[in-house]
Amino acid sequence: MTSSASSEHNGINLPVILISLFIINEYARPIFFAKMKLVLIIEVFFLFFLITQRGLAQNTNIEGQRKVRVLWVLLLVEMFFHIFFAKNNYWALGVFKTILSYFLLFLMASCFVDTKKKANFLIMIFILTNSYCAILGIIDGGLVHHNAFLEDENDFALAMNIALPITFYFAFCYNGIRRYFLIFCSFLMFLGGVYSLSRGGMVGIAVVLLLVWLKSNRKILGLVVLTIGLVIFIYNMPQNYKSQMFSIETQGYESGTGRTRIELWKVASKVFSAYPIFGVGQGNIRWRMSEFQGHDYWKRGIGGTAVHSIYFTLLPELGLVGCVIFALLVKALYGNCKDLAASRDPDEILFAKGIIIAFVGFFVTGAFLSVLYYPHFWILATLTHVMWRNRNAVDVV
Repeated sequence: MTSSASSEHNGINLPVILISLFIINEYARPIFFAKMKLVLIIEVFFLFFLITQRGLAQNTNIEGQRKVRVLWVLLLVEMFFHIFFAKNNYWALGVFKTILSYFLLFLMASCFVDTKKKANFLIMIFILTNSYCAILGIIDGGLVHHNAFLEDENDFALAMNIALPITFYFAFCYNGIRRYFLIFCSFLMFLGGVYSLSRGGMVGIAVVLLLVWLKSNRKILGLVVLTIGLVIFIYNMPQNYKSQMFSIETQGYESGTGRTRIELWKVASKVFSAYPIFGVGQGNIRWRMSEFQGHDYWKRGIGGTAVHSIYFTLLPELGLVGCVIFALLVKALYGNCKDLAASRDPDEILFAKGIIIAFVGFFVTGAFLSVLYYPHFWILATLTHVMWRNRNAVDVV
């Protein structure tokens, strides 16, 4: 291979830049992106590249990649039919378009992120974008104003819990200033989660930090650092944060938001019992809640209310069919993570640790949030896949 061909193969080309802009938009949501209709332009380019590069797409038809792609398509097929039969067709169509958009991103990344350099570049874009959001969250008080995706403290805490382990482990893929910079970014994400005052977010970050410690090769040193950090944090904890965290007990099963969530889950369970096979359609649980609510707890109609859980969104909206497909998709992605964890490349092992903990952070924190169709899971799936595709690769310089 000539040096010019090598440079073209390894370089950050237009498809990779478009993928990066898509990820930046999903998290940072720059206003000028919306004014320019940039995402629509990017999606048109996605379709153009995928149609004109069909041979390249066929070259990515390897077992692990094909399995994820087929399961994603099956999920989209179920969602497509729900558009015609769901009570609220508009919401069903909106969710379908969102997941289809993430699938186009996945296909683009599978085809064009074909070197380790490009994969690392994409992961760094994800980290820097979340670091930018962390800074805004710290400034804005635990959320990002004028960002529909992160304008809620709980949603913001979830985003930080997911990005933190990836950032922390990715830091050790580098030496010198870049390592310390990424460690600092992971601290910003932790601080952003704290500023959110989210009780569910605190449960999630506790699980994330515990897993980071359990996967550490220096558990005694890690325990000492965590203990010192915890002591310093407790003694400097803002009073309103203490009040919010200590309210977990009073906001539990018997009263407050905890009780409300449990009652919403009970109603969602009734919806699932009535539509167990295919569910009521994506985005439609909130429009069917009032039909199944009781009057022992609810004093008014709860139509349009979010159910506040990825699990109680998945079950009633996509039914057992959707649950099985989604579970198989998670299993396939976990298999890819295990392949990375068994790599001979230490950087890939570090990334595998970070991405697995990020998925756990999503499933733990997301137990209390309606975030199934948010970008987290789908973009994590894409990042996992681009690294898995380029595992053990040595880029030509």
